[in-house]
Amino acid sequence: MRHWRGLFNRIPFGIAAAALATLAVQAPARLQGPSDAEVSPDAKPGWRAAWKSQAGDLCDAVSSFTHRHVGDTPPMSRLSGVYVLDTPDALPRSSSLAPEGPRWAPIDGAGALPERVVLLVHGLDDSGDVWDDLAPAIRRRHELNPVGVARLEYPNDQAIAQSATLLNDALARLFAAGARSVDLVCHSMGGLLARDVLTRSEFYNGVPLGHEMDVLPRPDLRRIILLGTPNLGSPFARLQVISEAREVFWRWIESPDHNIRDLARFDLDGNGEAARDLLPGSAFLAELNARPLPLASQVPITAIVAQLVTIDGLGLQDALSKPIVKKLLGQARAEELLDACRDLTGSIGDGVVSASSARLAGAQETLEVESTHRGMVRHVRVLGFSDDPACPVEPPAIPLILDRLAL
Repeated sequence: MRHWRGLFNRIPFGIAAAALATLAVQAPARLQGPSDAEVSPDAKPGWRAAWKSQAGDLCDAVSSFTHRHVGDTPPMSRLSGVYVLDTPDALPRSSSLAPEGPRWAPIDGAGALPERVVLLVHGLDDSGDVWDDLAPAIRRRHELNPVGVARLEYPNDQAIAQSATLLNDALARLFAAGARSVDLVCHSMGGLLARDVLTRSEFYNGVPLGHEMDVLPRPDLRRIILLGTPNLGSPFARLQVISEAREVFWRWIESPDHNIRDLARFDLDGNGEAARDLLPGSAFLAELNARPLPLASQVPITAIVAQLVTIDGLGLQDALSKPIVKKLLGQARAEELLDACRDLTGSIGDGVVSASSARLAGAQETLEVESTHRGMVRHVRVLGFSDDPACPVEPPAIPLILDRLAL
């Protein structure tokens, strides 16, 4: 049975397309003007040419509108491929409604890349704008020692293993363009792609170095940074339809043609298999977590964990350590309450991924920030406006990422 999202592909947009197409066909006949018998003898010469010109202009306008907004033109841009940061400066996007962000160019037209590249991999139902603050920051930090900055776009609702295959292919394309070492910075589900590529037998097979002579040559993996990656899954994957609606909307805003049909092309990037892979206890996660990670000396892995509220942020530790509180509750009871609050804040995590799931056994280091799932690396903006003018200049994970990329 086809996924429910496929039902919306042709209804009602097919009806609208048919109606406008019919108008485009019939418009010339309707606007050819009056017959010779109906024309007044006093009419100015050239009336027929004027009517034909007007009819042609209307037909062109209707045809252009149909093709641009309702026709079966190519779908929203950047659903798949590798894109290279074209300029470090924030430039306007294709739509005045979209927030400003860096400009990206397809890798095929980007020319030769530096030997070192930072590849950004977004997560489930993300249009890629999660990197709009980080990508220019990486470029600015490495102005004196140029580092390439690229991002992977992939159909992120399909099975995670399929998306990991696209990441492996992207690494091969980076190698062909001149990259010899790659730092992977991955948000949310993107970190699972990186772990799959690193440990799957037909890809890196747990060996991050020395694949330049393989049948499919790939660069060395220099460092991996995971941002809110659900290594043990997330029950919020069941609410994936909400995040997908956001992705479709923003991709449509950023698309050059604003094709109305794109708002209903839910199955272009998969039929929800990724959400099933992300559920705790899924077969994909069980198999992935059973694979050993390489040694930190081969490829250091950093897991950055975000929490909406921390014990320090609540000030509970200081409060429960006060003598009067210990006297009222007792030392044992105060410590039990502190542990319970710590477990509660950890289970909330960043609002999407729990703290325990974002940690990774075998990672070289685990860092914690107080933030939301996306807010750790990206300021939330709605139609170009920042969410809170009082918030820090940089999202909290960005300085940590830049420091580790500089090592």
